[in-house]
Amino acid sequence: MRVFLLGLDFGSTNTVSVLRWPDGRVRPVLFDGSPLLPSAVFGAPGGLVVGRDAQHAARARPDCFEPHPKCRIDDGVVLLGATEYRTSDLVAAVLARVRAEADRIAEQPVRHAVLTYPAGWAEPRQRVLLAAARQVFRYPRLVPEPVAAACHFAAAGTGVPLGAPAMVYDLGAGTFDAAIVRRTLDGFDVLASGGLPDVGGLDVDAALIAHLGERYGRTHPELWRRLLRPATDADRRASRVLWDDTRTAKEMLSRASSALVHVPLVDEEFVLDREAFERVAGPLLARTVDTTRQTLADSGVATADLHGVFLVGGSSRIPLAATLLHRALGLAPSAIDQPELAVAEGAVRTEPHHPEPVSLELPVAVAPRSRRKRRALVAGGVAGLLLVAGTAYALTRPKTPAGTKTTLTSTQTPSPTPSPTPPGTRDCLVGTWQVESEQADWEINGVKMVMRGDTNTTQQFRADGTGVHVYTNRAENGVANSQRYKVVAHGTIEFTYRVDGKDLYTANPKVDGTVTLYIDDRRQSQIAMEVAAGGSQVSCSGDVLNFTSKQRSSQWRRVA
Repeated sequence: MRVFLLGLDFGSTNTVSVLRWPDGRVRPVLFDGSPLLPSAVFGAPGGLVVGRDAQHAARARPDCFEPHPKCRIDDGVVLLGATEYRTSDLVAAVLARVRAEADRIAEQPVRHAVLTYPAGWAEPRQRVLLAAARQVFRYPRLVPEPVAAACHFAAAGTGVPLGAPAMVYDLGAGTFDAAIVRRTLDGFDVLASGGLPDVGGLDVDAALIAHLGERYGRTHPELWRRLLRPATDADRRASRVLWDDTRTAKEMLSRASSALVHVPLVDEEFVLDREAFERVAGPLLARTVDTTRQTLADSGVATADLHGVFLVGGSSRIPLAATLLHRALGLAPSAIDQPELAVAEGAVRTEPHHPEPVSLELPVAVAPRSRRKRRALVAGGVAGLLLVAGTAYALTRPKTPAGTKTTLTSTQTPSPTPSPTPPGTRDCLVGTWQVESEQADWEINGVKMVMRGDTNTTQQFRADGTGVHVYTNRAENGVANSQRYKVVAHGTIEFTYRVDGKDLYTANPKVDGTVTLYIDDRRQSQIAMEVAAGGSQVSCSGDVLNFTSKQRSSQWRRVA
């Protein structure tokens, strides 16, 4: 199974994505030769247009243009021209553009994606991002931006020992976020986070526009008013040119001592030097440093204990940001050549890489399915964890010499000679069902426990003898030896089935999904789902469906 993984940082001004190959290679996805895809969206008659195409189209119809959809995350709907769009649809349009390019590079559909979000985003904002991602990707997952950034720096060789804290300073286009993270066995945990919703690269641009206004608002008040509050398409185009030129000048001042800003309508070139720029941007950057120090205090971590200060976000290129941080903390920040890539690159590193096929060995005494050694995933195929059509896969536990390490595998129950199928049972099965209760006997790493599942599973039986099982981040939980075990399944299993007396048999499973094992809420591994065919006893009456086997029992309710 060749699993490509896309790391995606949806930003206020630009979206950055990184593709990880099945062999572990990581490369940025390029758009017209650049890793930066403008997050801009344009409402065209034929549908939404994104990126540089949207920016180009906005010259003719600026009223149909939204340059920063991330900044509209709380609005619910956005009016482009005369059409209302859900914010999640605008975001999904950008993600779809990324997905299309990733598919082209991978030469196959890329279904797995890790999307990042500011650590300060509450659940409603996360839901909007996840809703957009689910329109585009089959298996999306969200991780906080500082966690992804820290994973990138750790992979790049920056020394953060296990258990040690580090600081992430993320100055993007729309917001500023600071976080204190701690290195764990499987990545980083966020100890404290803080942010400023009104400080980012766009706010620096606005401060520079205000600086220009001190001159042109006095010398050309009417023309300046038209630039600040455009009422016609021509004025909107002129205003956009002013803002674009100001942003370009700001970026140039990260590497040059001066830059020119063209002021349309007035038709003059304004010389902006580094000294004036730092005088304008200084108060905003000082606020980010104050927030960083407060976040550090909230975490309870002493400055001397920090094992790194990591700069990420395109606006962290501003030299004054690193200077002010160094003065305040006494620590030299770590920067990279392309700080806007750090979060996306780190996102793919939050997902463990397994050479294909991916699996997890567990020391469990069960019978192998064949002479060929199989390494089964956490769920051991589906033996004891996952279901196909409610089937609990048969496990035998032969006597095993002490100290022998075997693996959890699924075994196919031998099919008996078919007998006449009671029409009532099969007819009752046809439909869509949602699990209401379920429990199973488990043995993981030699520890026996009873695991119970939640309701995030549906299955459908079709009259033609086929079916599908859908897991939506479905969790099974158990406790043993004061440790909490959780296995989360996400994906789909298509299968064929037949009913023989009271027995249901499944075959020909087609699987696309992942399974993740957690112990005490710490992720141990995430791997591709594998299953094998098998059987269980079934009873069906009206809207209630029950499955039973030696290891598992479950009850389902008809939903369609």
